[in-house]
Amino acid sequence: MTTKGAIKILMQRLYDQGHRNISYLGVPHSDVTTGKRRHEAYLAFCKAHKLHPVAALPGLAMKQGYENVAKVITPETTALLCATDTLALGASKYLQEQRIDTLQLASVGNTR
Repeated sequence: MTTKGAIKILMQRLYDQGHRNISYLGVPHSDVTTGKRRHEAYLAFCKAHKLHPVAALPGLAMKQGYENVAKVITPETTALLCATDTLALGASKYLQEQRIDTLQLASVGNTR
């Protein structure tokens, strides 16, 4: 599976579940595979489905996910897609601490 394909599949799954306000937490474009291609796939899906993109590209680390999730969630956000599972772990910790349990969180990755 391509890196773009993984984002497209996750976005389609979220979309099929009724999500129309899907934010994205990713990696800078200097990382072509994890950053640029995944972000472009997110933007392309948003454009094709007339969704408003809300994204931040802080980096790969769990800490960066934790520190930047507040920048991409709005009162309308129903789902958050993370480019890596380490970003998702950081985002999840933040959401738990803030007692935000209404967001669906999805990510690409295979960290154990």
